[in-house]
Parts: sequence; C-alpha cells; structure tokens
Amino acid sequence: MADVSVIRHSPWIKPANQLWAQVLHLGQRQQYSRNALIGGNGEHVDCLHYLSRGRIKLCRLTADGQEKILFYVEPGNLFGEVPFWSGQPMDSTFIAVEHCHVYTFTRQTIKEDIMGRYPELIVNLLEGMANKMHIISGQACNAASLLNRVSKMLVWVAERDPVAQKESKNFAVKGVSQQELANILGVHRVTLNHVIGQLRQQGVIGEMTKSTLVIRDYDRLLTLAAE
Repeated sequence: MADVSVIRHSPWIKPANQLWAQVLHLGQRQQYSRNALIGGNGEHVDCLHYLSRGRIKLCRLTADGQEKILFYVEPGNLFGEVPFWSGQPMDSTFIAVEHCHVYTFTRQTIKEDIMGRYPELIVNLLEGMANKMHIISGQACNAASLLNRVSKMLVWVAERDPVAQKESKNFAVKGVSQQELANILGVHRVTLNHVIGQLRQQGVIGEMTKSTLVIRDYDRLLTLAAE
C-alpha cells in the first residue's frame, strides 16, 4: 500500500489538547445546538474554548459570498486561540456542526489559575496552534491540480475512520457531502462533481454520500493524492 504519511494538511483536526480535560472544572460548560453560532462575525474574544463533545467548523465568507471551510474541530481540542491572544476582532466564524458541549475559560482564569500551575497546558496550546497554522498555510499555498486536491480530501475522509479495513479493495467509511468538499476546497460544486465522476470512472471510488464513502482502490487514491 502507498505511504499515507505523504498526506498532510487535513482539515479534520484530531484531538490534540486532551491534557486540558484535567482543568475543565475551572471552565464554564455550555451547550450549542446544531448550526448554532459559537463565535465570530467581527466580535472581540475574551475567552478560550475547549470542545468536549460534538464537532465545530471554522469558516469564512469569500469575496463573492460563498462559505470557505478552513478546518473542523473534533472533541479534545481547544479553539479560538488566535483571537483570544491577539485581541483582534474575529473575522472567521465557529459554527456547531452537531450538538456540542463546550467549556469556556476566561482570560482571568487562564492567567491566574492555569498559566502558573499548569505550564504543560500552555505548551500544549502552542503546539495545537502551530498545527492549525500548518493546516491553513498548506491549504492556502496548495497549487496542485484539482484531481490531486480532491484525492487528498477523500484520503482524509477515509483516515478519519480508524477501524476501516484499508487493505481491502472495497471498504466503506463515514462520508462527506459534495457541498462540504466544495466549501473546503473553495470550488464550485459542478466543478467538483466532474472530478468525482472521473474518480468513479477510474474505479477509485464508488458510492459517495454524506453518510457513506466507498473506496474501491485505496492505493490508487493515495497515489493520486501524493502526485
């Protein structure tokens, strides 16, 4: 099988800040329903957030009014670090993809209760920020062909499922809608549909819906993603 390590910049951020679970008692627990706005729209941020349940997307509107998804936050991650530390208005928007449980830490709590007593959490926070910057810069500088970019996206979708039998020729994983992929890639859905059709014709993928993605030739998909 081709080496999956060549695939980077996945917009689905795996849990990276689980160390913060030890200080959740210092935060305020909040719940958000699906599609709820958690933060953004030019507001100033004075809190740091930790996602314990659900999934959140960070998105921004393009000049022509279309939504561009920057990345998804999975449980076990902090979010909102940049506007929290910079003090600048938040240009992007955090939206709950599903029902979410979020712990909020005030600036006072971070400075007085966490920074001095839990220095390892601050190091962990910086590592997480660096990873997100790596993801966003990689997406911004990606000048590869659309076939290559779509193939990468589908590999990332497949790699979200840790129990999928990727050595087999046909396996199914939790899918993603074509509109979501178009939003992440910043392309029109019709253009994306054309590339998805190419991959189907080549026997690389099969059914693709929001709930299911069938991979027919994972080695070939990895090769296309690495070109």
